[in-house]
Amino acid sequence: MEAEKALQKLEKPEVLSLAAFFSSKMTFGPDPESAKLMAQTEMHHETCRLEGYKKNLENQEQDGKRDHEFRLKRLNHDTFLMGMVLLLALAGAGTGLYLTVTEHGALGSNILIASVALIYYIIGGNPLSAKKTNEVFPFNAL
Repeated sequence: MEAEKALQKLEKPEVLSLAAFFSSKMTFGPDPESAKLMAQTEMHHETCRLEGYKKNLENQEQDGKRDHEFRLKRLNHDTFLMGMVLLLALAGAGTGLYLTVTEHGALGSNILIASVALIYYIIGGNPLSAKKTNEVFPFNAL
């Protein structure tokens, strides 16, 4: 206040305007209203980034669920298929054994050998639909 009174006693307008300019610029940085707007803009930017990150995580979770469901269906299908083939191979082995004991020895032995080989192949852990691929969805190659 005293500085303003002293400046008003000066008669030169150039000195007054220069003093007014420097007195308004004595603080460093933007004025409070501009600082508030800049802070709100930065908060909005960070909020948008956080929302985007959350949506990205949700999308990754949904993709993981779809992949899990696909693998589960594929595993169930392969298990059912192997069970059916194993059941038919056991029936073939029984039929081959029966034919070997009865009068059709040559045909029965061939069926028995093929059925036992198939049973050994399945029990040995070699699935029928084994594909050496790293793709989750093999139909994407179409």
